[in-house]
Amino acid sequence: MDYTLPIWLRETGVIIYWICQVALLYPLWVAWRRRDYWTLPVQILFWVLVALEVNCFFLDLFNLLDNSAEFRARFPPYGISTWPFVHVQINLWGLGYIAMFYYALQSPKIRQVLRIWVPVLLIISLLDSFYLHPFVDFKADQYAQTSQFITVIVLCVLYFEQLLQQLRISQVERDPLFWIATASILYFTSSLVMGSLTNKMLADTHYTNGRNFQALFGLISSSACLLSYVLLTIGFYQLGREQKLVLQ
Repeated sequence: MDYTLPIWLRETGVIIYWICQVALLYPLWVAWRRRDYWTLPVQILFWVLVALEVNCFFLDLFNLLDNSAEFRARFPPYGISTWPFVHVQINLWGLGYIAMFYYALQSPKIRQVLRIWVPVLLIISLLDSFYLHPFVDFKADQYAQTSQFITVIVLCVLYFEQLLQQLRISQVERDPLFWIATASILYFTSSLVMGSLTNKMLADTHYTNGRNFQALFGLISSSACLLSYVLLTIGFYQLGREQKLVLQ
């Protein structure tokens, strides 16, 4: 039997989704105002987030245009594909955050492992985008997303361990990257779990039920994304107020 989500819940999900598309501008504005206190990891993160916002703008723009029958008629038979932007978005999130944590983590061993592991991630990403789940076939790069997002989650945990070794517990909340790592683990974990559940539901259930589960998981994922932006903002506000750490 088909299950239909309440209209108000679906509309709430749409509203939160569109709020997420512009909400990142506020933490970016906060970070830019405090750019005199940027460390190298924060500088990398800022420009990664700018690139994500620009890519997201074009992704949403083409999605909106593709809803127009006149626009779709110019690009038969399926309109214009936005999947290349989706693949770029996933790689910007994953590889961009890995680059940030590369400089945030001080362990030479971890950096050495990352210098070996990142090329492997790039190979996985290329294979996924052009062979395993090609964007020209309207497929998400699931292997690239899973491998990169799990890597970021592990790096977040390693950063928490490093932070606890360097600072007293009472000082942790004064470190911007503590809030950024907390936002990261929230966003990447929720995206990974919700994305996996959505793909499984679409594959294993009736189409209508699958689409409803997709809407529900999308609502949860967008809410987690919005909360991660709040944590990012708190982290950027701490710039210049924290006890400085030497991050090389």
